[in-house]
Amino acid sequence: MVAMKLTDITPAIPLSPLDGRYRRPTEPLVEYLSEPALNRARHRGGVEWMILLPPPTHI
Repeated sequence: MVAMKLTDITPAIPLSPLDGRYRRPTEPLVEYLSEPALNRARHRGGVEWMILLPPPTHI
């Protein structure tokens, strides 16, 4: 599976002035400072949590 680069999204959805108004100086950080990056990290954490859950003891 090929991961989408957030720098390819135009315009990226800013979370703060760091990735909105000051986007040019913080361009290398767009993979971490955008709404899609936040959602990706949130989903990854949720999936990893589900993987670590013990299997059900009864159905």
